[in-house]
Amino acid sequence: MSTSSEGRLGPLDQPLAVTFFDDATARTKRLELYSMRSLASRINAVTAARKADLPWLKLAKFGEMRSNKGSLRHDANIIAMSGIEADYDNGSVTVDEACERLIKQGVASVVYTSPSHTEKAPRWRVLCPLSEEMPPHLREVMVGRLNGLFRGMLAAESFTLSQSYYYGSVDRNPSHRVEMIEGFHIDLHDDLDLVWLGKAGTSARTGAEANAGREAREDAELIRCVVTGEHFHVEICALAARYIGRKVPSETVEALLQGIMLSHAEATRDERWQDRYDSIPELVASARRKFVGKAEAQLDPRRKTIAAQHS
Repeated sequence: MSTSSEGRLGPLDQPLAVTFFDDATARTKRLELYSMRSLASRINAVTAARKADLPWLKLAKFGEMRSNKGSLRHDANIIAMSGIEADYDNGSVTVDEACERLIKQGVASVVYTSPSHTEKAPRWRVLCPLSEEMPPHLREVMVGRLNGLFRGMLAAESFTLSQSYYYGSVDRNPSHRVEMIEGFHIDLHDDLDLVWLGKAGTSARTGAEANAGREAREDAELIRCVVTGEHFHVEICALAARYIGRKVPSETVEALLQGIMLSHAEATRDERWQDRYDSIPELVASARRKFVGKAEAQLDPRRKTIAAQHS
């Protein structure tokens, strides 16, 4: 189990929401909390006589809205995502090569072979946990980071919002493998925006551009709430965390937040305003501690084999 110097759980040990479907029809679902480490063990242990008999998983929360065919597994029914999944089915890149790429980049993940995997035609999937739950519309940004890392080799369906995957082996396939990679959460890998790649045939926009537009809109909304006095505390906390996460110096963050608060006319600066204004230095310091804690929470990236084969 990996933890930081402050006792925080590492990405492979933090619990996250996982939805399980019994079969492809997805007429029923089960939402359970799993760490990536425990999920890896489950993927390793499950086996069935046929691929069609294997269960499905998705690192997301689904609602209760059914499709026309009665399925709960469709894009409009996703509430939030706790991680991303991606599929490779070209049959030329080995599991070891995939793991080495993730190790080198330091992306916390689980790699497992798909039911149709063979030594001569490798097929595998990657599961990457998020540091916190994120809204569904951000999945494309996260998958694009992973696709860029793999130079655009991921299957196109990896970008499908509600795409879920079989897990486990067929008839205890001796080539079945599950590997764990220690590192940083994929959403903390802003460095991967430099190599961001979307689904083949789509716009060549970068992940950095996608993120920049989204974050600018979200920052503007947070600032609007503070300037209008609609809300203070939550918005100031969020802005402090965002700026510190972008490596803006603490002193600059304090000055920015104080400037936003000082946009209020003196006549409107009541006790609530003063309390929030005075709290800015500590909020910035707290954001800084949390950001450093996240960076320290990871061990040196390394792969841990769950099983090279079933016994």
